[in-house]
Amino acid sequence: MLKFLERNRLLIIGVLYFGLTIPLAIILNIRQDEAYTLDTTSRGLVYAFNQALHFELQAPLYFVLVSIWRLFFGSIFWARLFSILAIFAALLIFDKILKGRITHRFFPLLFFAIHPLSLWAALEIRVYAFSVLTVAAYLYFLVCHYRLNTEKRRNRLIHIGLILAGLFSFYYFGFILAGVFVYLLLFNRNLLKPYIIDLIIPVLLLMPMMAVIYGQIYGHSVLAIPKPFTIQNLLKYWQVEFFDYFLMPVYLKGPNAIFNISFRLILLAFLSYFLFEKRENLFSFFRSIWFWITLVFIAFLTTLRFSLGSIYAVNPHALLGLIPFLMVLVTLSGSGKNPKLANAMFLILAFVATTSLFSVYKPLYKEYDVKGLVKYLESMPADQPAFVYTNETCMVLNYYLDGDRQLFPLPEKINFENYDLAKWIIQTPSELDEVVQGYLQQSDAGSFFYVADNKVYGSLRTEEHNNLVKDYFSEHFTITDSLGIGGFSVYKISRP
Repeated sequence: MLKFLERNRLLIIGVLYFGLTIPLAIILNIRQDEAYTLDTTSRGLVYAFNQALHFELQAPLYFVLVSIWRLFFGSIFWARLFSILAIFAALLIFDKILKGRITHRFFPLLFFAIHPLSLWAALEIRVYAFSVLTVAAYLYFLVCHYRLNTEKRRNRLIHIGLILAGLFSFYYFGFILAGVFVYLLLFNRNLLKPYIIDLIIPVLLLMPMMAVIYGQIYGHSVLAIPKPFTIQNLLKYWQVEFFDYFLMPVYLKGPNAIFNISFRLILLAFLSYFLFEKRENLFSFFRSIWFWITLVFIAFLTTLRFSLGSIYAVNPHALLGLIPFLMVLVTLSGSGKNPKLANAMFLILAFVATTSLFSVYKPLYKEYDVKGLVKYLESMPADQPAFVYTNETCMVLNYYLDGDRQLFPLPEKINFENYDLAKWIIQTPSELDEVVQGYLQQSDAGSFFYVADNKVYGSLRTEEHNNLVKDYFSEHFTITDSLGIGGFSVYKISRP
């Protein structure tokens, strides 16, 4: 059985992967960040490049490539397909990295393919899947080709090209490069000189963008919430954002506390056994490139978390470290005396990933039941407009709502010129009244809807802000009906 699985691993895992991602890509609604990507990539290369830098506040390469990709088809599914193929390409490269490093490649590949982080990235019209691909391609080339022959000019050029692709896709790719630098400095100084020389061109090309990058950091600062540095906070951050994030992935941490504790104990038992089994070669494990890339990557994200704030070190950013982290597990378990135990560990991890997937995608929508809300609104008279708070949610609804119904985003329509979340938070009833009365002049309907997404952004947008809007409609109009639809609060309101 093992021989069959190993021999046909790519076919079996490919069928499973596409069997999961393609239907979900068709069914799932987009969320607000994906709506931003759809706009950024909808008007040509120049617009995509400029929007990436000045509105998205991100590196531009992904958005430029997707804008080219969408020249063929402009649908949501087609945009998602880019990410689906990116993760599958990363899986194929991961298979090549695993060669010779573990007895059976099927089980680590299975875990990667159905890992909720992999599938989450595959189903996002965002940069994350492509960033995983750039990391996979770079590390494969570095480990399997570059460090074996730096005299070959072709290897140096490809190496420089992959660094450029990584940095201009996701700036945190630099943390991967820093991990490689530390490893070479400590254990392979013969490669350090050509490695530094190869960094010169990418760094020089990045220098003109430093002012833009600073502006991007400043633009995100409204969401930055630095956390006080304590040992307790540090250990909790490492547990939640790395150990749990990679091994008990995404929103599910087990159906109950007993499951949590049991799984952690089982996993720690496996890791302890592999460490004990390797006690004679433990030093070689700590000299592995995967260990140092992961260590430095975590160190940089931890520094950002406690200096600049959570917006700079949240879960999606850690995705770049997924393959190095998995390679740490492979290095620890793969060359042991008992490959069956390595298989068992990855099989258990795959089982937990599967339970996570069921929990995450059981509702068949992302964050909010957008399609359910649209179905409800379309069943109502078309002349009744809907106020939508926030304007980001209104932007998403516009991709699904057909017909003539007017949507009034609160407090204003997004202009895609400046990302200013603070400006989009309603602060006072008088501010809201001016906006609402202006909108109502555009409609003669005797009743309308108010749709609230109830989002909270730390101290920037609290429950008080959300209640302010609801209280305003309660005081100035008559709420005749209310219901909840997949995270939304929907109120039917009549004019006085």
